[in-house]
Amino acid sequence: MDAVAGAVNLTEYRLQTAPISEELVKSWGSISQPGHMYLAMASYMLFVFYLGPKFMENRKPFVLRKTIMVYNAMQIAWNVYVIYLYYELMGSHSLTPWVNVCFPISAAQNFKDGTTIKLTEGMRVYYVNKIVDLMDTVFFILRKKDSQITFLHLFHHFTMVVSTYISVMVLREEMSAVIATLNALVHVLMYSYYFLSGLGPAMQKYLWWKKYLTTFQIGQFVVQLTLLALLKIQRCECDSKFFLMWAANIAAFLAMFVQFYRGSYRNRPKKE
Repeated sequence: MDAVAGAVNLTEYRLQTAPISEELVKSWGSISQPGHMYLAMASYMLFVFYLGPKFMENRKPFVLRKTIMVYNAMQIAWNVYVIYLYYELMGSHSLTPWVNVCFPISAAQNFKDGTTIKLTEGMRVYYVNKIVDLMDTVFFILRKKDSQITFLHLFHHFTMVVSTYISVMVLREEMSAVIATLNALVHVLMYSYYFLSGLGPAMQKYLWWKKYLTTFQIGQFVVQLTLLALLKIQRCECDSKFFLMWAANIAAFLAMFVQFYRGSYRNRPKKE
């Protein structure tokens, strides 16, 4: 769809659907208000920098093998469900969101009634998962895997919760669903790796693809930035706050993950 030729219709559609999603979000109660997010993030930072280390100071690392296996399996299922919700809305257009980049979900649904509600409900599922993701750090602390708690790790987890809250509860741009689904796809692969590696040493020979996880994450960011650029190129009436927030976040993620990849895989001394 040509964004300029369809500007009037898309403007009217935006005006018609915005109140629908706003009323739906308000009906969710406390989760729609920022208070829970502030509390969650404050508790997270307090646990990471004080309560967690203090609690583990004179304790041996917890093993938590079964707990983490269940957690990883739950994360796989949860993220697969997010992908399913996206496919349910996009259908045959799932792999080509750039065709109608201004309203990829609604265009795939031929702008029919009810699309906005399904989309917004699906994004709530994704947002709650971003809060659950914070358990990654909790497990690292309880297992005394302090080397895993890097600036990249904390920045990524903190930023994803805050940015996703703003995207789902305040701005509600359809491109959020595409960004979320790409992230969910990466998480399916990531938690699948964690789950398989937790099965024991016998599985290690089948996990040769570990380094490609970071490559896939980098590819995700490149695709996301390209889609954001298309929002501007096609002159979509995208909220500037949405564009700036995610462009800055993803660019930062990309830079840090590239640096991590180089440090982890490219700059290792060669074995003689």
